[in-house]
Amino acid sequence: MISAENLSIQFSGEYLFYSASFKINSGDKIGVVGPNGCGKTTLLRLIAGIQEPESGSFNFQSGISIGYLPQDYISEDSGKSLFDEVYQSNSKLIELENSERNLIHKLQSSQDQSLIKKLGEVQEKIHHINPEVFKSNIKKMLTGLGFQENDLNTNVSLFSGGWKMRIALSKILLSNPDILLLDEPTNHLDLDSLEFLIKYLQRFSGSIMIASHDQHFLNTVTHKTLGFSFGTIMMYNGNVKGYLEAEESKREQVIAAYKNQQQKIKQIDRFIERFRYKATKARQVQSRIKMLDKIEKIDLPDEDHTISFNFNNVPKSGKVVLRLERVSKSFGDHNVFDEIELEIDREDKIAIVGINGSGKTTLSKIIADEDKIDSGEKILGHNVMVGYFSQDIAENLDLNISVIETVENVDPLKSQRELRTILGCFLFHGDDVFKKVRVLSGGEKSRLALTKILLRPSNFLIMDEPTNHLDINSKKILQDALIDYDGSLLIVSHDVDFLDPIVNKVIEVKNNKIRTYLGNASEYLAKIEESGSDSAIETKSEGSFGDVKINQRKLQKRAEAEARQKFYQVTKAVKAKIHSIEKEISDLEKNKKKIETEMSDPSFIEKTNNQNIFIEYRDLTERLQKLYSEWEQHSNEYFEKENIFFGNEEK
Repeated sequence: MISAENLSIQFSGEYLFYSASFKINSGDKIGVVGPNGCGKTTLLRLIAGIQEPESGSFNFQSGISIGYLPQDYISEDSGKSLFDEVYQSNSKLIELENSERNLIHKLQSSQDQSLIKKLGEVQEKIHHINPEVFKSNIKKMLTGLGFQENDLNTNVSLFSGGWKMRIALSKILLSNPDILLLDEPTNHLDLDSLEFLIKYLQRFSGSIMIASHDQHFLNTVTHKTLGFSFGTIMMYNGNVKGYLEAEESKREQVIAAYKNQQQKIKQIDRFIERFRYKATKARQVQSRIKMLDKIEKIDLPDEDHTISFNFNNVPKSGKVVLRLERVSKSFGDHNVFDEIELEIDREDKIAIVGINGSGKTTLSKIIADEDKIDSGEKILGHNVMVGYFSQDIAENLDLNISVIETVENVDPLKSQRELRTILGCFLFHGDDVFKKVRVLSGGEKSRLALTKILLRPSNFLIMDEPTNHLDINSKKILQDALIDYDGSLLIVSHDVDFLDPIVNKVIEVKNNKIRTYLGNASEYLAKIEESGSDSAIETKSEGSFGDVKINQRKLQKRAEAEARQKFYQVTKAVKAKIHSIEKEISDLEKNKKKIETEMSDPSFIEKTNNQNIFIEYRDLTERLQKLYSEWEQHSNEYFEKENIFFGNEEK
């Protein structure tokens, strides 16, 4: 269908990708993965014809139709109702209906046979499209994506940005193009709508290319992966899970080759230094110098994924963190909660799920004291310190200061190096930290607001869709931090893979009530499927495109999730010890290097206190050797436990 040949494009003087070639065949379902800023969105825009490559070309199959959903969709309010907005997006049908009306109008004053013939042709084309079926499909699509029956006549200008994105998605899906290009389509979906979209895309007969950081979504829908890695683009014949495993294997091979090469280089260097001034070895020394010059150096892969973020000094709260007793909440005539009861205990980590509009965000705001209740009682536990990340929190940032100043104001005791490392976890690299907040994109502001929340001391975190603007590496960093977090957590998210190793309870919000399930997100979904409940994961009407079933993968993940949760608890102490040793090693190595620099100075021999420096250097070296041994011991302990839980599965 589409072939790309030798595509290259630059941004700010650096290549996003260079001489990239790949093919999209009929029926291909391709996930596009890579860190933020690598060029995923640019690639989709190139295929959609919105941008031109600097060099290279595309070959498109004749007559191919493309549907493109951008990540930052900006709608123009048409003044139409929701139903009319979607219906009139079918330009071919609207053009035919306009022609039909014009011809009927003309025939009122003339019985020209050519007009009658033309009308018959137009009506035949309309019949082929079948407007009544199209109208029915519109209702099914909008229902599946979370809209209610009474939304159909609502003016589109009254919907929020997230709902407008769903409107755009429904229009593109209903256009039934030959190829769908979707850029982060799950950002504004709940679990129910996400399952509907997954089922629809699984049955879609055309080709699909999806850029997304939601691995559960990609693993379920796609069977090929276009990956941005090692500065190149490569097509992998498998889903993102297989691709990431292959990339990790490749990374390990490159690291092993790098270490072997470095060892070889050191051996050659030692020989050169040892025999440099011996005439009898001159020829061999020159031979090895030439050998060094010919070695093509292996570059060590980017190790950003090893960066970690840790919550420091989490104060301990009382056993009961929060209690809701007979709490009710309404907005005008709309009743959201009716006498709900809830108790959250210390170290509970809870996911809030439910269809959009069911009250997930309202519940989080009530608990965070951002919304007042109408009746009932909310009781906060002893010494509870709340940190709240909302979807609109970025609006409260100071636009006139820089990124680094924003986080310095939160934790002035941390050094710039520490703060820049933390900002790097959430995709602020290099000179990005000196940008004024006012020039940041919406996603960048959201990530900065998330960093602020994580830096503030708290023992009860409430987070509403914190992963929407994070890439795979940043999500992993946040996930690991929340796994190790010693406080209580309440999180609204539809990302099953992200939630599973973190949460131990799920709150389902539905029909003005809440219900608590023990276990993680996959276990919740499995329980709902087993019980046959008409819960949040099922389709919302019989008219939807087939029943949304829980795929087999979720059932398989139950055992994996249990093992992961036990593993994280068992290895928590040894992980902390390894981190502590690594920090001490880093500090001591810096001191050792400083002393070595001082000792290499020609004036060092003249100093009177150099004996003390020799003693300090010896003590440093001995301490480092001991720490290296301790690090190896604890690392072996960690990997032994990893093997017990996972065997070779995660290698």
